[in-house]
Amino acid sequence: MKIVNLKDYKYQKHIQKQIEELDQLGEHHYKQMSSDEQTGYRNFMRLLKALDEKHRQDISTQDDPK
Repeated sequence: MKIVNLKDYKYQKHIQKQIEELDQLGEHHYKQMSSDEQTGYRNFMRLLKALDEKHRQDISTQDDPK
């Protein structure tokens, strides 16, 4: 049986929702962005997703019994 930290779960869901909203906004405005803005947007989204993945890994290693 896996025990889930409710605070972490809610935080993760909130972050996922924000990333999805940014993706939708970016898709809508991406074509009007300059090439520098497009590059910056892509890099920013990569950073957010990498931080999200790192946070998930940190949580999963905390949950692993040793």
